[in-house]
Amino acid sequence: LPRGCIKQWYQRRVAITAGDMEALEYPWGAKPVINLDEDPSNINDYVSILFVKGEGMDEGACKAMMDKMSSSGEEYIKKAKSSKEDQEFMFFFSNSVNGKVTSSVIEAMEGSIPADKPLLVVLDIPEGGKYSIVEADTLTPDLVDKAIEDYSAGKLTMKQLN
Repeated sequence: LPRGCIKQWYQRRVAITAGDMEALEYPWGAKPVINLDEDPSNINDYVSILFVKGEGMDEGACKAMMDKMSSSGEEYIKKAKSSKEDQEFMFFFSNSVNGKVTSSVIEAMEGSIPADKPLLVVLDIPEGGKYSIVEADTLTPDLVDKAIEDYSAGKLTMKQLN
């Protein structure tokens, strides 16, 4: 293997194992949904769906969104394994717009994002650092599929991250 590949592999393994020193999550494969503030390592490499729980979001609605994000993540992991291709979408969540990594992502978007309102964002950092906020009065699990479909069909208006 080329030296750069070994170094990159080693850095990813260190990053993964550093968050699981007791190997409770071994084997360290892809996770269906990842806390952005704990492990942002793949955000730059894949088109990502980010769900940020608003401070005023109902726990039942939040659980429904997290269940959908998790099932979608599992679906894309299975597709990637069966096709032996890279995962098409990664799924991230954050509990707050004020999270240590989430706040940086939010700051890079145009305009102000209210902390009390939940947020669903399509992030395409690999193709030039673009994003699209899913506009809806209420976030519902079906909007995850709609966002993916609209992104794949080129229907989303993508804005440039600052």
